[in-house]
Amino acid sequence: MNKVEGYKNMNILNLKILENTPLHTLIASGITKVEDYWNSSKEMLIDWVAIRGGANDWAIYYQLSNKNWNSQQIVRQGEKMHNRDSIAKCICCDEETLNLYRD
Repeated sequence: MNKVEGYKNMNILNLKILENTPLHTLIASGITKVEDYWNSSKEMLIDWVAIRGGANDWAIYYQLSNKNWNSQQIVRQGEKMHNRDSIAKCICCDEETLNLYRD
């Protein structure tokens, strides 16, 4: 399970953590296998970062793990994750927090 940045004993992103995270900062990051966008019978290994947005929202950006990009490169040049199942594989969050995800 990926830990929420700054909350070493918490495995779930909730509204309290989101509200206490400064705007435009890293919430969590990790490496996860998710369903391949082009071929649902395959999985791809990705590096991902969850970022608090400029409003009461958040998003996950990702890139294939073979790129060796740092967190800032993933945020600037990576793809935004839209698939709810893939989001759930990256970070566990309650329904209220998931509803604040910026699609």
